[in-house]
Amino acid sequence: MIIHFSKVEKRSFLSVLIVSLFDLVGFGTPLVDIIVPVSHNFLRKNSIPEDENLLITEPLTRYLDALKVENVKFEYRAGGGTTNTLRICQWLLGGSGFVVDVGSIGKDANGELLLKELEKKGIVAQYSRVSDFQTGSCLVLVTGKTRTTIAHLGASQYCPEHFLQNEILKNSLSNAKIMYLSSYYVNTLKDKTSQLLNLVPKETTIALNLSASYLWQSSYSEILKTCLYNSDLIFGNVGEAKSVYSLLNKGTEFSDNQNKNDKSHSISEIKEISKNIFHKILNKTHFEKAKILTITDGVNPTIISSYSPGDGIKQEIFDVVPCKKEEFVDSNGAGDAFVAGFLSQLIKYKNENRNVNLNKCLKAGHWAAKYIVTQIGCNLIGDPKFVLS
Repeated sequence: MIIHFSKVEKRSFLSVLIVSLFDLVGFGTPLVDIIVPVSHNFLRKNSIPEDENLLITEPLTRYLDALKVENVKFEYRAGGGTTNTLRICQWLLGGSGFVVDVGSIGKDANGELLLKELEKKGIVAQYSRVSDFQTGSCLVLVTGKTRTTIAHLGASQYCPEHFLQNEILKNSLSNAKIMYLSSYYVNTLKDKTSQLLNLVPKETTIALNLSASYLWQSSYSEILKTCLYNSDLIFGNVGEAKSVYSLLNKGTEFSDNQNKNDKSHSISEIKEISKNIFHKILNKTHFEKAKILTITDGVNPTIISSYSPGDGIKQEIFDVVPCKKEEFVDSNGAGDAFVAGFLSQLIKYKNENRNVNLNKCLKAGHWAAKYIVTQIGCNLIGDPKFVLS
């Protein structure tokens, strides 16, 4: 178990254990992003499809060796969806949050890089160190305005049997205000997720990111459903929500009266999908707390469906203010950034014992997503210009 604390904040190990509550504890697959500008010819020469996201089972060695011949510049950054969400959230909180990142890394230079990056942001890294595997990495090949990613999960997809029994981690969970789960993590470490859900107190808010449509399709795991039913906050885009709809309705795909060649989604369609998901979940579980489902659709309006015992289901529409066309770089990571912004505001309300203002949570989420699409990777420059009110 590796515990790292911010030297800037000078938080001793004891002070973190004594703190009454951790703001946010996230479980994901920590990776190191390796960002490299390349030519279209390099992609063709190495049979790499442009503007695709690839997941491979072997280390990135052959690609890195090919790049070294090209005499290009390598840039290394902390990556992985959950880690990026936590970093952005802490950035928006001005480094004041008690944020914990849980995952697995290798005993190598990339693992050390991740630890140093989190330490700079004042994030507690509760990582298991896996001897037999390299730290997960993601090669980001940038060609003008497009990018291709090649990811190798490495150590991030393994977790020692004893890890969740560690008293330090159990303390973090028992004192967490919010536990954040990536569906990538849930699908990769199914048995560990079942143990996690049993360790979390009832008063802890459980937030789930749907992460990717394919996770909720034919080869889904039952633990994903269990997490869906038990989560208080659910975040996803419209494609992911449609996959969940199909899963909960026994393979029936959502259809409306629109032209089948039209890939856009009407607001009424998204609201119907969201309401159906809510009803399916409520039929399976009994909720004593409020529940929120947030569905984003790029630059189109975001739909929030909320449920409170006694009040039923309420739906709201929030417009998105997109970045300028000339500022846009890449949409990858926008969903993770949106969650970060939303949670940063939620943490602020919880810490001040105030009722949550969904409008302000959405504004923070939209601002974070708008910022990240103007960057390559999770590049946090200076202080955020968004001010939490």
